[in-house]
Amino acid sequence: LRALVGATRRVRDVTVHDDDGEARSFELIDADIELAATAMRQSPGTVRRRVTVARALATLPATGRALALGVVSPEHADVIARTAEGLPAHLVRGYESRVLRRARRTTPGQTASFARKVRAGLDAPGEEARRRDALRNVDVRIWAEDDGFACLQARLPLADAIRAEVKRIVAANLGRGNAVH
Repeated sequence: LRALVGATRRVRDVTVHDDDGEARSFELIDADIELAATAMRQSPGTVRRRVTVARALATLPATGRALALGVVSPEHADVIARTAEGLPAHLVRGYESRVLRRARRTTPGQTASFARKVRAGLDAPGEEARRRDALRNVDVRIWAEDDGFACLQARLPLADAIRAEVKRIVAANLGRGNAVH
């Protein structure tokens, strides 16, 4: 995948002129991923995630070797690589060493939890910046279904999501006349 779409993220500035001659500019990021997705018959999101991991594994040689030897699963390597994204280069080796040791004896989910803790401990300023970036991506979407219902999708901080779910459960139980404790 790295050979197909490049070892690093590619950003191109593109200007498009509409029929009225008005120009709109935007950034085209990793356009080759869309082509790769079509060729691989997979969604662009799946290929984008795999490209992210493939690029990260270039900076995580021990994880790449462990994956090649079957010491860790592809899911473990995915977790290690995605969680390492954005870490300063001088912290990557220490992160990889600690997380890879744990990955050899835990599930991918347990490895993910540990990897996030290690990353936060090694890079507190980066963790705060990642949190600020994530807050900028809070989003709620709703779309109508054919049966008169709708789907609601939300990306929000974990605590807010839990509060919303608790409120939904309480309201549903009170509506049925159930006591809520």
